[in-house]
Amino acid sequence: MVIDRTQPEEKAMLMSFTKSNHQTSKLTPPIPGVDHPTRETMIARAAYLAAERRGFEGGSAQEDWLAAETQVDEQLKRSQLRI
Repeated sequence: MVIDRTQPEEKAMLMSFTKSNHQTSKLTPPIPGVDHPTRETMIARAAYLAAERRGFEGGSAQEDWLAAETQVDEQLKRSQLRI
């Protein structure tokens, strides 16, 4: 099971990022042990960090979200294989 240790102020920022990109999210089957809100928070964090790394210039929130979604899903699937 994944534990969400996100601080409240970070969670608010991530959720605003999530809401702006929710419509771009691909439909994926559930991953055992990870609920949908936790997965979305993980994706939002990864997408935000990608934008932050490039100084929030260039690229797009949608591209960051989709790349982060792929990255998070791969990490979650790998972690399921190790159990």
